[in-house]
Amino acid sequence: EEEAKKHAAESEAALKIQCVARQKEAAKVVSQKRESQAAELKRAEEELAAKKAEEEEAKKHAAESEAALKIQSMARQKEAAKVVSQKRESQAAELKRAEEELAAKKAEEEEAKKHASESEAALK
Repeated sequence: EEEAKKHAAESEAALKIQCVARQKEAAKVVSQKRESQAAELKRAEEELAAKKAEEEEAKKHAAESEAALKIQSMARQKEAAKVVSQKRESQAAELKRAEEELAAKKAEEEEAKKHASESEAALK
């Protein structure tokens, strides 16, 4: 009977030791899983932060490109306005020369008519 009790106590102790060992193993697995999930979460957060930074950089680059295009467009418009202004000035100068030429020819004609009238009067 004593032997049976001793054997039963030993078996019980062995079962408790096995149970504690299983609990420790389970706790270790849970702890590893938590660490793994935490590492995965950290990686995902870092990836997200990198993507956001990339997106911000892309937006910044796009804004810079847009600004550069606007500057180029404004420079082209200024150049075109300058060309148009030069053309107008050139046409205005040409028109003035033509008007002066016309006025000179009219004056010449008037002088010639006057001279012809004077010559005619002198002949009479």
